Amino acid sequence: MFLRLLAAALGGLLWGAALAAPAELSLPDAFARALAQHPELRARPLQQDQLDAARQAAALRTPLSVNLELENALGSGEARALRGSETTLSLAGVLERNDTRRARVAVVDAQRAALDAPFAAQRLDLLAEVARRYLTLIAADQQIAIAQTDVATRSITLIAVAKRHRAGALPQAAQFSAEAALSQAQLAVARAQNEADVARQFLAALWNERAPQWQARAQDAAGLLVLAEIDPLPVLAAQLETLPDLARFASDARLAEARVQLAQSHARSEVSWQLGARWRAETDDAALVAGVSLPLGSARRAALEQRQARADVALAQVQRETQQQALYATLVQAHGQYRSAQHDVRRLTTHVLPQLEQAAAAQVRAFAAGASTYLEVSQAQAEIINAQRQRLEAAVSAQRALIELQRLTGAPQLAAAGEQP
Repeated sequence: MFLRLLAAALGGLLWGAALAAPAELSLPDAFARALAQHPELRARPLQQDQLDAARQAAALRTPLSVNLELENALGSGEARALRGSETTLSLAGVLERNDTRRARVAVVDAQRAALDAPFAAQRLDLLAEVARRYLTLIAADQQIAIAQTDVATRSITLIAVAKRHRAGALPQAAQFSAEAALSQAQLAVARAQNEADVARQFLAALWNERAPQWQARAQDAAGLLVLAEIDPLPVLAAQLETLPDLARFASDARLAEARVQLAQSHARSEVSWQLGARWRAETDDAALVAGVSLPLGSARRAALEQRQARADVALAQVQRETQQQALYATLVQAHGQYRSAQHDVRRLTTHVLPQLEQAAAAQVRAFAAGASTYLEVSQAQAEIINAQRQRLEAAVSAQRALIELQRLTGAPQLAAAGEQP
């Protein structure tokens, strides 16, 4: 009788929820919305346009300049007005070598390539954050389901306690305790619903949605307790080499090496030239004007530039090793967290909860026969709810660790969602 009433109460709760259920949002849908709307990712095309223009500018030859000079004019005596003036019109430029221009273009190309790793890292970070917020939402939905189960159980227990109190088999204090327990269970439902609303808004904020009306997909919430086996730690550690966080340092090193080549091209001084004509107003004569200039100290300045660029190459390698160690430590921690939480979920599912449910059923039968007290029944029911919440907490911990593992290895779900069309 007790189990039939419980099933009917749960069915009524689920039926009412189904009537009011709005559209569902899946995790892939959330990924797609965040990738399309998040402002950090929209900045990439603008940065690409900037560097495209910079590359075109770097590929241009040094510009020519037209110079006009006026001498011995607007003075006194023979230089009064323009009578003794000399006017020179010339064309000037720099004899730039092709390797200098190629080195300049190579620096911009390295800057363009260096955009890829940070952008890939940003995309994976965003996808991981979407997954974490979605996980928080479906965990809140599961908390609602657990609390609603508790409400249904407490409601049926209250009916049984009130019936026995009217028959004189229980004191009124037992009914008061049952009513208080029901109120606490209802409070837990309201609290979980509020947490779900906050989690929904927090997730929707990633794509700037202000009033979300959807629910997380029901099958995602149901799959929260499904914890698959993961690869051993050495296998996952080998995948760290492809992580954008480490590829970024390789891009930085290539950029520094391109700057080394550019600095080497600056070591050889480039000749500036000038060619033109000079006209003397006093004699109305014209003459050819030509000149060259060679800067001094170019080799020393270029050597300092090379020294700085080589230091940047070495620094990028050191930073990469430091980051690699930090990532491995995070991988070890996430791997251990997942395995530990996975064990807890399985143990609670296969042993603890079945045993608690058997104990609660025995207490209910004993209570119906007058051989058990309300407190013993209430405690048995509370232990089931606490174990369910403990299992949910362990499952969330495992799923968070799994998200971090996917972030570190770029696989499988986050990497697939982050692929460019």
